[in-house]
Amino acid sequence: MAVKGSGLNTEDFFGSLVDSLNEQLGHSDAATNIIDFIENEIDKEAWGVTEIHRRQLLPLKTFYGLPLDPEDTEILDSWYALDRTSINPAFYQVGVQGQSLCVEAGRRGSKSFIASIIVAYEFYRLCMMKSPQKHYGIATSTSIAIYCIATSATQTKRTIFGQAKALLEYIPAIKRLIDQKKILIGEEQVKYEDKLLFIYSGNSNSAAQVGSSVILLVMDEVARFDDEGGMSSGTDEAESNALTLWSNIGISGVTFKEDAKRVAISSAWAEKDAIQRLYNLAKVSRGWVGFRLRSWDLNPVHAARDNPVIQSEYDLDARKAALEFEGVRFNRAYSFFTDSEVEVAFTGNSVINVSVSPPSDDGLVRLQVTDIRRSTLLTVMHLDPAFVKDAYAVAFGHRETRGDDKVVVIDGLLAWEPDIGQQVGISNVYQVIYQIHAHRPLAKITSDHYNPETIQKLKASGLNASIMTFTQNKQLEIYDFLRKLFHEGRIILPKDSKWSSKLKDELFGIQLIKGKKIDHRKDGTKDLADAVSSVAWHLMSDQSVAFSNKKFEKPVAPIKTVDEHADLDFERRGKSLVRQVRQSYGGWRNNGEVGRWSDDY
Repeated sequence: MAVKGSGLNTEDFFGSLVDSLNEQLGHSDAATNIIDFIENEIDKEAWGVTEIHRRQLLPLKTFYGLPLDPEDTEILDSWYALDRTSINPAFYQVGVQGQSLCVEAGRRGSKSFIASIIVAYEFYRLCMMKSPQKHYGIATSTSIAIYCIATSATQTKRTIFGQAKALLEYIPAIKRLIDQKKILIGEEQVKYEDKLLFIYSGNSNSAAQVGSSVILLVMDEVARFDDEGGMSSGTDEAESNALTLWSNIGISGVTFKEDAKRVAISSAWAEKDAIQRLYNLAKVSRGWVGFRLRSWDLNPVHAARDNPVIQSEYDLDARKAALEFEGVRFNRAYSFFTDSEVEVAFTGNSVINVSVSPPSDDGLVRLQVTDIRRSTLLTVMHLDPAFVKDAYAVAFGHRETRGDDKVVVIDGLLAWEPDIGQQVGISNVYQVIYQIHAHRPLAKITSDHYNPETIQKLKASGLNASIMTFTQNKQLEIYDFLRKLFHEGRIILPKDSKWSSKLKDELFGIQLIKGKKIDHRKDGTKDLADAVSSVAWHLMSDQSVAFSNKKFEKPVAPIKTVDEHADLDFERRGKSLVRQVRQSYGGWRNNGEVGRWSDDY
């Protein structure tokens, strides 16, 4: 408001008076913390950001040791369970600030936005002190710097430095200092000469030339910094330029003790890249806060998984999109799955106990089922056949809801593994399938196109069995889906099956050849992996079986085993058993409607 006839703008006058008093009195608590700063010190309407999602605020709250509400804690719990953060909410301490923040997030995840808020807040905090140098007990002639570096100076100007510089204009207390020419904003630096405060923009080559005491170091896209081997990824021995800068520049903050801070942000690049190494350090180091998030974990509004732009990127190149938006890394041997994600999936229990029968004179390999846990959950099974070479592999499982997620649970693994001079006892395969069906009704059985006779016999017995054609593209699609389940923590594999270690070894060895073909390594196999990927695919994508927690309507009645139908030939024994299972279970309920078998057995 201007005073009429005086030429004096009272709003500017009183604003300047407040700033002058702040400087004289040394009000370092103009904003008590970074959230208070966001809420009360930024003109959000002019900034154009009227609301920040609580997920975007979580890295800020935890880095600055601020209180968390129950919803914050719930989100952190879910992230910690999936190794998406280094913070265990059970041991989170309010009031304990971090000194190093590492945020790996997918593209468009708003990580630069978050880092720019930290830069603006720390600069604002220093500006509000009467004398930052006296506050920290250093010579008044010492300059204090905030340094923003990226792989190139151009990138820094566009991202963190550029965003922080723009944000300063929307902080009224800073804007008045800008208007008074006390704070000067240039292309590559912001300076408050009276207090020797600077924000520098630079790249990895110019960073080493800084002579100031650095109170805040922010590094953008650290996974893409050049190192001695080319990129900041590679072997354990490779010296990462990003990590060298992190250490060397970070040391210059020792003067500021607990107020010295380092922030690294990046999307993923490859196994053992700099951001992955920093996140792993965050999990074991004091004063570190780490996050490893998918784009939609951090920015669920503008980078949602169903965003059409993101979906089109997956359609164009699923492998590249998984790296850029989810942080799914691929090592230099083109391993398809991330080992750590596979490892943590083995938390379930096998529902079937099996022993391998002693070698017989007829040279046939047989399995002996000793126990099957009974269930009315609908089950899907896939057969990956082999009769002389490799293993005849079988996997079966069901789908269930856990919280808001649909999860694939692999209930059992089986493998007939013939030695030299042996063959798979195919009648024994049928027998085991019928035994499983008697205890856990099979809604669907699939097998690849090399096994038509088995499918015909199972169909003749009344089971819902079908051939699944594995084209190169189809197999890539199925394995892509399995990788998504691993990455999202939505598949559970048995940890105690006789063949758990074999499956794990196969999954570790799956490779993507020339970006379009799924194969195993030269000395490996993928029989069980094929079976598991197929079961997961059908449970989640086949509408005839993709229902959650559906159960057969009637309780299980005592059912004869295949051997107890000894008066019939083998095929008729199987048919009789299947008929009895159907009569015992009747059908299943699906949203109030009773589902029935595909034909009248």
